[in-house]
Amino acid sequence: MTTRVFGALVRGVIEPSILVGIIAYLPVGINADAAAYPETYSYAYDADRISIRLAKARGDWWARSREQSAAVSSREAGIAVSTALAMVDGARGGAGTGAALGRLARTTVRSPELSELRTFCAAVELGSLGRASVRLRISPQAVSKRLLSLEALVGVRLLTRSRQGVRMTRAGRALYEEAAGLLANADALQRRIAGLAGEHAPVRVAASPTIVDCVLPWQMAAMERNCGFRPTLELSAVNSAAAIRLVAAGLVDIAIAAVDDGRPLGDLVELPLLRDEVVLAVPLGHHWAAMSEVPTRAFLSTPLVMRDPESNTRRTVERALREEGLELAPSLLELGSTVEIREVARRRRAPALLSKLTVAGVEGFVARRVAGLKFERYFSLLFAGETSLGPDARALIEHLRKSASV
Repeated sequence: MTTRVFGALVRGVIEPSILVGIIAYLPVGINADAAAYPETYSYAYDADRISIRLAKARGDWWARSREQSAAVSSREAGIAVSTALAMVDGARGGAGTGAALGRLARTTVRSPELSELRTFCAAVELGSLGRASVRLRISPQAVSKRLLSLEALVGVRLLTRSRQGVRMTRAGRALYEEAAGLLANADALQRRIAGLAGEHAPVRVAASPTIVDCVLPWQMAAMERNCGFRPTLELSAVNSAAAIRLVAAGLVDIAIAAVDDGRPLGDLVELPLLRDEVVLAVPLGHHWAAMSEVPTRAFLSTPLVMRDPESNTRRTVERALREEGLELAPSLLELGSTVEIREVARRRRAPALLSKLTVAGVEGFVARRVAGLKFERYFSLLFAGETSLGPDARALIEHLRKSASV
């Protein structure tokens, strides 16, 4: 059985003269053995205790090895296998995309994320970034961010974009053929794992980009360190209003969102998580960086880089100003992601409105308040009720409340 599972993942890619791969799933009883030829190069990739070893053929069969690992999600398995596919293609000495991916796998600090490959395939199949965002239940900005990240990782353009939609480049077509098969196998493996251990099904979480970028990565690592495990997440990075709609509709298990005062939440349970503040992210070199606080008049008359009007960051500032009978100057630029805002603000040396969490410790920026004003908000955990949650979701909520709450 395990030989057939592994064979399905790499069929048509690895020839008898090149072998590589050891993936072991101890908790679900899936183990795979493989013998490898020595010499030329070897590569080890460890993503939460998955190991992949690769070697190019030179000589006789010489060894068998087995590596066993602790619990691991199908997503992480997919990431590891995608690395294997890329490296084998490069190891064969193929030109173009294959060779580029082979070189990439040996030198990059990370491998393609399954979410990036899924977004890429959705855009190809639907021919539109907007339709891909609807299928994946993430914002169009998140779709663009994932695709740009994947293209930066691969080192070549994968899609051409126009008003009519998107089309694959030659490199994109080569990647799509491999990625589509990989995703199908990853989905099948996920269903198999869910059937063997239903209580460990992925926890579906919709969260603000601020939480996704600045809170969850560290909290998930802390959960594994302190609790001995961490649940697999199906994560949607959307603005707070969209996250609340998703959990209310039952499309996710948990939302982590900034909740507007007085906003009706229906039957949702709300647990306060952490306090945040919207501040001015001021690039070093801008004259506001030398001030302890920015004068109110200067703030109100200066065009700023900021989030879109639907974001809670923007609404928090506008609500506080309305209470004082004030309003913002027209924006310099409106963008959908924190990363884009910081990049534009740095390049133009223009102040931006951002969460304090996203500015702290970021090179090239200082956080500044506006004199006489404070733009505070709170992030909360929202879900339909304890009985609607599996054990992993409940454990995640308990950890976040103990560890992240301030």
